Amino acid sequence: MTRDEIANAEMAELIEEYRDQNKMWNLEGDSGLKNFNKLCEAIGYKENQFRSRSPLEVFLSDNPGAIERLVGFIAENGESTDWIENLADNIDVEETEEVAADDE
Repeated sequence: MTRDEIANAEMAELIEEYRDQNKMWNLEGDSGLKNFNKLCEAIGYKENQFRSRSPLEVFLSDNPGAIERLVGFIAENGESTDWIENLADNIDVEETEEVAADDE
């Protein structure tokens, strides 16, 4: 991209160019997390910027909508994983019954 193209590009185009230039094609597993951390740093979230956190943690703390999207992703994609069983193991049945009784 030329300077003019960069100056007039939309965010999606800039991200695509950045990913191509930095060979960030993999967004899965440890490589994906590392690449996403690099992207967060590239958009301005520096490591150790706040309380010794990674760029990803700083990004997430500054963008609650991103966390909501991640929670939504878990809800939408959890059916075929062991996430349901793991989450169910962390829900207190007595607490759930108390909340239900309070709602009546």
